[in-house]
Amino acid sequence: MNPPHHHPIFFIPSILVMIMAFTYIGQFEWVKNYQFYQTMIRLFPSEGLHYLMAAFIIWTLNALSNGFYASSRYFQDFYFLLPIQHRRYRELNTKDSNKYTLIRDRVFSMIRIESLTICIMFLLGKITMTILQSSWQISILWTLIWLFIMQIWTLNANAGLYHISSIIFMAQYYLTLRQKSHGRTLQRFYGRLLHYERKQSKQMRQLLLLQLIGHYYQSFAMLQREIHNYNQQLKRYLSVIFTLITVTITYLVYLILMTKQNFIFLLLFIVVTHSHYVALSILIIGCNMIKQNNVKTLRLQRKCLTLSAACERKLFHNYHLFKFETITSINLNRPSGFQLGNGVIITSYTFVTFLVNISTFFFLISQNFGRE
Repeated sequence: MNPPHHHPIFFIPSILVMIMAFTYIGQFEWVKNYQFYQTMIRLFPSEGLHYLMAAFIIWTLNALSNGFYASSRYFQDFYFLLPIQHRRYRELNTKDSNKYTLIRDRVFSMIRIESLTICIMFLLGKITMTILQSSWQISILWTLIWLFIMQIWTLNANAGLYHISSIIFMAQYYLTLRQKSHGRTLQRFYGRLLHYERKQSKQMRQLLLLQLIGHYYQSFAMLQREIHNYNQQLKRYLSVIFTLITVTITYLVYLILMTKQNFIFLLLFIVVTHSHYVALSILIIGCNMIKQNNVKTLRLQRKCLTLSAACERKLFHNYHLFKFETITSINLNRPSGFQLGNGVIITSYTFVTFLVNISTFFFLISQNFGRE
């Protein structure tokens, strides 16, 4: 069976909206006398309509790209959904699992409320403009059709950005809890090393050797492999969202600051812009936390290696010391984390990069770039 995002109710409204947006930006004279074109245009404010149509195109491209480019047709590529939905797939203790469930329910509830708020405000804005610009006098049928199509498009656009972003964040948060759990275990092991340094014990020496070689490094390697698998499954979504959200925020900021809008649409643009910034910030913070947790764990591993060698040099052969130190150094030079499609690891500095890109693009369009 085809995935749900290939359903006609998803891509047909999106394609129709994108075609009409391109038609308006292209200013094709032959279509201006048709009722379906006139009624659609009068659903929105006349000022800044070029930029609004461009934003519609970007929103549509985001939804279609996530639906047809980023989403796989193989079930194994959606493994990251299992811990989100089912408790039995989480490798967490009871306390962390309950915490994860609580955060998941709150995040998804906020996303549903936010999406519903945007849909209602958008519907009220279209109805208001229908009355003010008398689009119903041109054709009541086409007015109702476009109201319905635009509302379905709004649901798809919200799902293509906010819903997918919330799922990615919950996948990141799950990995963060896994990393913290591993870090706590390693910290306890480091405490045992400090205790061993004061009390030399053959039994303790054997325990250290077993745990360090047989458990901690293997556990860390398995966790890094899981992070890598999650990254492979999610980096296309991240690349699409991070790329297109920059342009979308720019157009929205321009509409808010540089044009005079109807109150409902102005409030709608402010809410959507804020939601975009929040979605972008949360995704960057989630990616950065994974990278920083890896750095902390690797530094703690290095401290464990140093202390183990100082406790008793017979505990590890030089070969093991060199091997583990080499692995730790390589990982510290390039810690594992979530990446974009070009291989760039997402860190806190990524947010600065996107702010610069947004400011640059805003400067371009504010200098009569594409002015109607």
